[in-house]
Amino acid sequence: PTPRAHPNHTLTGRPTTGASVAPDELGNLPKPFPVPTKDAVDAAFARACGNSASAITITSATTLVALATGASVDYPVYAFFCKSTMCCIAAVYFFQITFFAPLLLLHLQLQRKRLVKAAKKAAMEMHLAKQRQARADSAAK
Repeated sequence: PTPRAHPNHTLTGRPTTGASVAPDELGNLPKPFPVPTKDAVDAAFARACGNSASAITITSATTLVALATGASVDYPVYAFFCKSTMCCIAAVYFFQITFFAPLLLLHLQLQRKRLVKAAKKAAMEMHLAKQRQARADSAAK
């Protein structure tokens, strides 16, 4: 089973095993929470597309065969329904392969950028809080 969204899970849906932020993105700042690297997002997307492409193709093909069988029936309303549904299924298959997959990848990349930005902000806040605490400790002495 796929894990649900949880603070300890990355965009890939897998449990994190520590900070996976690229070192140059946060510099020497503390890592407040793990953010997947660009390569990790791309690899997870490629794995998901590889796993789902055959299922989408087989499902679309079998549906088209079933509807083609129904389109050959000598009952005009039913034949029209099957033919028009075949067009819709073919269009959905075409858009799943050519449009929705790249759109999903773009969404994942934008989501990762937002996570990196949030991690930078949280890391800076942690850093500033440590500096304030150090100043307060030195002033108390």
